Amino acid sequence: MKKSELRQLIREEISKVVNEASNNEIEIISMTDAGISNTNRTQSTKNFKEIKAYLLNPDQWTDDVSFRGKKGERYFIDDLIGQRVRLGGEVMSVEE
Repeated sequence: MKKSELRQLIREEISKVVNEASNNEIEIISMTDAGISNTNRTQSTKNFKEIKAYLLNPDQWTDDVSFRGKKGERYFIDDLIGQRVRLGGEVMSVEE
């Protein structure tokens, strides 16, 4: 096998591993809180730092908060527990 063929094979294998890892991640682009002080208002954010802070603090979690994925998927905190979540360029695990 030539060096160039070996390099190509290595690139393809690395690409497969990266794609498999990214397929196991849930990409979040926004968070919405529908339970603002028992009013009929909602509050949304696309700020990854705010979303991360919320996900890292299980004491704050409520069923009033939902998350949107890149393709419009809707998630609740129970959907995210134990999952790898991508927020911008960062990947984190959501743990209780």
